[in-house]
Amino acid sequence: MATVASLMERHNGKCFWCEQQCIMYPGANNRPNAATRDHLFPQTDPRRQIPTQFSQVLSCRKCNNERGALSFEDYAAIKWRCISVQIVDQFDFSAFTGRAA
Repeated sequence: MATVASLMERHNGKCFWCEQQCIMYPGANNRPNAATRDHLFPQTDPRRQIPTQFSQVLSCRKCNNERGALSFEDYAAIKWRCISVQIVDQFDFSAFTGRAA
């Protein structure tokens, strides 16, 4: 089983889901950006049979709580679609359209 400390190192301290910096120190457990371990697949999913070091990721407490019992696919669709919409909304298309954004 991967430890939170080993996941912090593997993910450079960033949440797998939102890429926010996670924190790990005494007393930080209840903070939204506290480092937690998240299983990508529930116990009932056959993909859970992959080695533990690949089936667990670093997650901030906020994302881990938001995800709850959602499947990997369902939460990824929610989380990453929102991120991609934010990126598209901020992108300057004027170079492609010839018009200012």
